[in-house]
Amino acid sequence: MAEESVDERWCMLYVEIRERIRAAHVVISFPSLKEGSQADMSKLNVSVNTRSIEVTSNGKSRTFSIPGTRLIPKSCHSLHWRQGEGLHFRVEISKVDDTSVSTKSGSGVEQELDCIENGVCQLTCRVCESCILTLNCQFERILPLPSENWRELADDWMCHNSDITNKMKKASLEPRVKDCFVGDLYLSVNMSSVDKENVIAGNRNYHQKLKEGTTFVIICQKCRSIIGKATSNEPDNGHRNVLDLAESMQLYKHCVKLWKGEMLTDTFRSYTLQNYFARLIKTSCSNNASFRFVVYSNIGNTPAFILLWLLNCDSTLVMSTVKQSEELNQYIGLISHNEDETVNGLRSCNIVKILYQSCLNNDNKELLEEWKQNDTVERLVLNDEWCLQLLSLLVNNTQHLPPSLRKTDNNFQVSYLRLT
Repeated sequence: MAEESVDERWCMLYVEIRERIRAAHVVISFPSLKEGSQADMSKLNVSVNTRSIEVTSNGKSRTFSIPGTRLIPKSCHSLHWRQGEGLHFRVEISKVDDTSVSTKSGSGVEQELDCIENGVCQLTCRVCESCILTLNCQFERILPLPSENWRELADDWMCHNSDITNKMKKASLEPRVKDCFVGDLYLSVNMSSVDKENVIAGNRNYHQKLKEGTTFVIICQKCRSIIGKATSNEPDNGHRNVLDLAESMQLYKHCVKLWKGEMLTDTFRSYTLQNYFARLIKTSCSNNASFRFVVYSNIGNTPAFILLWLLNCDSTLVMSTVKQSEELNQYIGLISHNEDETVNGLRSCNIVKILYQSCLNNDNKELLEEWKQNDTVERLVLNDEWCLQLLSLLVNNTQHLPPSLRKTDNNFQVSYLRLT
């Protein structure tokens, strides 16, 4: 992905677009101005147009084309200069274009269904490409899964009490042999379709027998990367492979690759650990009608990792490109693989905006206890490794925000997670 040239980095742009309230917060920064230095404002000219923002200073000029958004120039307000940072102002926007990034998503479920059902397919570990499914696996029934909170919504399907609705709520969505169910974040397959030589149960205490209904992590036998999870349908008697206790397995889309014959498809290429977290938090918020979460590890009595407070899910960020660590980018998706998202040195992405505080080393202990006593705060349980990666992502993304926007008055850190 092309980055900006050194000559273009004299002026950088940050825009947060709130589609729901039709407003944008714009920050024009000048990296060459160090904190405490004085800017000659008489030589700075900013012109806001319907489709772009033009900046001229000391004989240099740069035009930022805002993708998919129409600005209303006459609505500019709250103009102010922050020393060592740059120019801040707000502007109203008209309706975001249908072709904008805010309506763009990765691979749709319908496209994924079509790709999976056309002949023999194979799912492999994204890291080492070790095969997960049995040889020449071909699914006979490929179906989309309903939303995660469909049971809660079932009571609204009919205007009266119905035995049919109650039976459906108790029904299992376990895939049968040669079934593949496709959800927003994962694929659910019957355990008979899984090559048990290449996957093992991870993150569990082998001296403690699994109880019925226990969820455990599935990892790749070769590289030990997390690829999914399963739930035991019967207790562990100590004489069987743990995988035999589960009827099916969920494979995370961001952890696998889909092959058709010997050809790798791009079906799950847009899924990353970052947008997995973003969609998980957004879905949990919708399911539980809660905006605050305490993130716990799934290992034993591990204390809480992070306090999360969801601000909104309708923001789009438009930022000047910044060079990232390629290794980190590929693994957890700090930036998108889609090259078409970078236009004229600007990168656009949908985000969920989040406030957070770390609970490691007994930090924020009093606030954590307060949240535990609050019925509106939900638990969010992740495996131990992902708890640390979520915190790492939040800290990293905080550094991409303008310094004055990184912290709230109540000492929460401000960050975001990419949805697309």
